[in-house]
Amino acid sequence: PHTTPPKMSVVFKIRREDPPEFRRLSFPQDQCSLAELRIRVSDLFNLSPDGPWEFRWVDEDGDAITVTRDYELQDVVASSPKPVVRLDIVDPTTFPANKTKSTSPDAQVPNPGVVAEQLLQSISSFAAAALTPRAARSAGRGRCPARGAHPPAAANITALCDVTDEKLVCGSGNWYPLPQSTYDLHREAWNVLPEADRNRYVLVD
Repeated sequence: PHTTPPKMSVVFKIRREDPPEFRRLSFPQDQCSLAELRIRVSDLFNLSPDGPWEFRWVDEDGDAITVTRDYELQDVVASSPKPVVRLDIVDPTTFPANKTKSTSPDAQVPNPGVVAEQLLQSISSFAAAALTPRAARSAGRGRCPARGAHPPAAANITALCDVTDEKLVCGSGNWYPLPQSTYDLHREAWNVLPEADRNRYVLVD
């Protein structure tokens, strides 16, 4: 007898930076649209469906791709190397112009040493906030704000690798974030990159 093949599903893992939160949801592939995804996500994160927020997807080159059209979403689903499509919720109205990532071939790659020096200048204010239990708990659920210089009270800060989903922990020597982005790699994923690409990341130690 003729049997109808099962419908394929698309699984999304959605991340919000502030406050840090992850949600997971799925759609039948033939019903996956940007409008429906915004409605579901706005309900999960208590957002306005018509608000200025948008989705961004980090591709295999570490570039943050803005997704605002149905055909872009379908391309992201088709291009994702993993069965779970990871999307970030971002609000472009809150981003300073100098944080916009340039995709020009002539774009200058951030110097890790300069980035570390700038972060060390602000570590005192971070340390004061991290010493309170509430701040430490909040920071522990999201990305590491210190980027390479951490007081003892912040040692439990964690995130997830965007390639392997491995847990990333401050002080483990396995956390490699890409400056000026929401992309994080575990050492195993970082090691397989070409040397020129590895130099774009900063070790959180």
